[in-house]
Amino acid sequence: MKGAARTTIIAFALLAPVIASPQATSFDSLFEERWQRTPVSPRIDELIRLVRKGDRGAVARFWSTVSAHGAPLIEQERADAATALVTFVWRSASTARVVAVVDFGQSTLRMLLQRAPGTDVWFRTYRVPIDARFLYAFAVDDPHFPFEFGDSTAWPAVTRTDPLNPKSWGSPAQLSLVELPRAPAMPWSTPDPSRPRGVVGHFGMPVKSSILGNERNAFVYKPPGYADSLGPYPLLVFGASYISEIRLPAILDYLISARRIPPVVAVFFDWPPGRQDIESSCTPQFGDFLATEFLPWVRSRVRVATDPARVIIGGASAGGFSAACVALRHPEAFGNVLCESGAFWRGLGNTAAYWGNHNRDDADRVWFPRAVASSPLVPVRFYLTVGTLEQSGSFGEGGISMVHVNRQVRDVLIAKGYDVTYREISGGHDPYNWETALPAALTSLLRPTRGGTR
Repeated sequence: MKGAARTTIIAFALLAPVIASPQATSFDSLFEERWQRTPVSPRIDELIRLVRKGDRGAVARFWSTVSAHGAPLIEQERADAATALVTFVWRSASTARVVAVVDFGQSTLRMLLQRAPGTDVWFRTYRVPIDARFLYAFAVDDPHFPFEFGDSTAWPAVTRTDPLNPKSWGSPAQLSLVELPRAPAMPWSTPDPSRPRGVVGHFGMPVKSSILGNERNAFVYKPPGYADSLGPYPLLVFGASYISEIRLPAILDYLISARRIPPVVAVFFDWPPGRQDIESSCTPQFGDFLATEFLPWVRSRVRVATDPARVIIGGASAGGFSAACVALRHPEAFGNVLCESGAFWRGLGNTAAYWGNHNRDDADRVWFPRAVASSPLVPVRFYLTVGTLEQSGSFGEGGISMVHVNRQVRDVLIAKGYDVTYREISGGHDPYNWETALPAALTSLLRPTRGGTR
């Protein structure tokens, strides 16, 4: 969508604060100490065995097979039907630092590929749920390596897709995709000419904010057969990445066609250049803009509900965190929150880089659950999702993971008395995880309630 925000999801590994590894211990010694704790692919194990026996053609045969069938290697252990071994491979006679950047790597120490003895093959094996779907990239001899030392982390200067993996995300390809054998189907992503399609368009003029002192583009999805006379329609409010990176319009077409949800209108707001990170940081001004400026502006252009019980605000990562903050501040405007992989490790205000400093006070990081616990209960429903693979504390071991903070927020909301639905999905911090969660989340939040309709 021209003009829509397109924030690269490759920043997934910067989404949690870190505790830096000890400075006094060398990276290489830490790596060697922990290497034996990781699983090893049977195929890699067999390659190493053949090379040690003097089989000079073993590497060539192995790499020929991998090149023909693609990477990463996917193997299942007979004793464990619930998981698979996923092995990332790289080939280079000189490369010294190859990092498989994955959400579940825990740290650079656990993402660094190891050279198979006597070969030019590098590898790293993980045990992953058999129903997982996730994205990854490689950082090769990166100048920012090892990323995690010091007070904060540095993202790799350059990442690349896996040249042996034909599946990727982005156009052009930015990340490589892994879909394990039991990954759930995503029928909404399959084009169906017989399915009625809604219309996505630009509002035609930017929305101006006196509160924020800026302006931004906005977009609208109108369902098939939209007419003012058929409204008011339930309203969804999301950031523009739910057009450009997450296929929410296609999912709405699918759900409406299947009669799992009623016809709805969705609006999407963009961010002015350089403002997304700070405006998604739970500041009161952004919530005031959405509730008192953006919603009236939208309602002057499309016929949508004014009842907050029929309005959903949603987002992913910092956008999910922001959505939850906005609804708690303005329950008179937003009665439902759809939060995907909410970045609740961030405190109030400031940027992701600010909260990436491991020296920040941990009490500041739990600002949101503390605010929930200390504030009056308001009529807002929550639907929280997070990927079970979102286990990393950025590039440093011991950091707070997305799964940890989302479980904490779930527990605090429930203890306070909120209506909360919580779901974990076998995925990472990426659009596939969020798209997988959307149908059930929207069906739940748009279902009729005892007191009326949604």
